[in-house]
Amino acid sequence: ALAGKKPINGLQKRQEPPIDKKTFTPVNLDSWRDPDHGYLEIRRSAYQESAFIPHTHEAVSVALVAGGETRYMHLGTTRAAKAGDIVVIGPGEVHSCNMQPGEHMVYVMFSIDQEWWAGLARSLPTDFGDPVILPSLIQGSPHFEALMQLFETLLTEPSRLERESLIHETFSEFLMDHASHHGPVAPPKEPVQAVRTARSLLAERYNEAISLDELALA
Repeated sequence: ALAGKKPINGLQKRQEPPIDKKTFTPVNLDSWRDPDHGYLEIRRSAYQESAFIPHTHEAVSVALVAGGETRYMHLGTTRAAKAGDIVVIGPGEVHSCNMQPGEHMVYVMFSIDQEWWAGLARSLPTDFGDPVILPSLIQGSPHFEALMQLFETLLTEPSRLERESLIHETFSEFLMDHASHHGPVAPPKEPVQAVRTARSLLAERYNEAISLDELALA
């Protein structure tokens, strides 16, 4: 459980609305959203012998099955997901989760604003198309551990710059490895001047909480 973990700077535990027990019965459910960066919400939940009726989300949902197993329906296809798998649900895509008697599931969820997600994809050296296409079920990926590490790190107190850099790096690598590419990967540009400028800015304002966006605009 997440109880006792100290949230990161500005990351606040969000009060969940009342739960309709005819729909699902949670064992526990915790979620956090950073009020300074509304593009990301993280949560960890555990369910037993419960189900979600078909529904949609406005955000991109990247779920890590941390324990147990479940069957879920996504865009009319039913799949089985187990511990170590990654499930990706796009905005507006109909899905449901249906555990059988005796089954349980623990999962970590990243809910990501679709505009931020699309902007991240555009910033990378390849053409992902619009919308970004990812497999519904990803198994055996090394990014499972990287995303779990991101989740755990966000529950500590990294600086704002470290937090933003880690989110950007982790999801950039995830997209590069798993999203459908519509064009060749471009060679990286030589970042010599950009690095020098960023280094100077950090040296001048070393005692301030500089954001990743400020560095990018420097």
